[in-house]
Amino acid sequence: MVVNSPSAMSRLPLPFLILGLLAAPFLAAYAEDTALEMRPIVPDGTEGSVKMKLESSSKDASPQVLSCGKEVLLDSSVVKSAKASSDPRNGWRVAVELTEKGRQQLKDATTQYQGQRIGIVSGGRLITAPMVNEPISGGRVEISGAFTETTARTLADIFMKGVKPETTDPAKKP
Repeated sequence: MVVNSPSAMSRLPLPFLILGLLAAPFLAAYAEDTALEMRPIVPDGTEGSVKMKLESSSKDASPQVLSCGKEVLLDSSVVKSAKASSDPRNGWRVAVELTEKGRQQLKDATTQYQGQRIGIVSGGRLITAPMVNEPISGGRVEISGAFTETTARTLADIFMKGVKPETTDPAKKP
């Protein structure tokens, strides 16, 4: 399933959530702040919505102000893993794997908001707001953009904020 993906990218095996983030130094501040949340972008004036300036790494881009709904569609607590990686053909990216609960939440959110935007919020800041082109049901998402190694690793850290380390229950050992 694809969100904001150029057609050439749609042939890749994992669902792609193209956030359109460029090599953005502002990501480092988010890693310090808080876990990530996905919230719907709603019409201005929607009850309980909050206007947020869409962060941009481009100094030439005009700032865009969007209204984020109060409903949290999913957050970092449903992230199983997030890892930055690189390959010569596609550059740096972040591969995110969700828990079963997260997989269902993402499927529900991308089904409900198909054709609309979903805001990615961290530290009270709107990082990006990709358009949902179709539902994502696989539980794996790859985020790509013009990332440097630093920005890809920082974004992976933001996703990992809510991840609880796996613990071993001694009672369940053979």
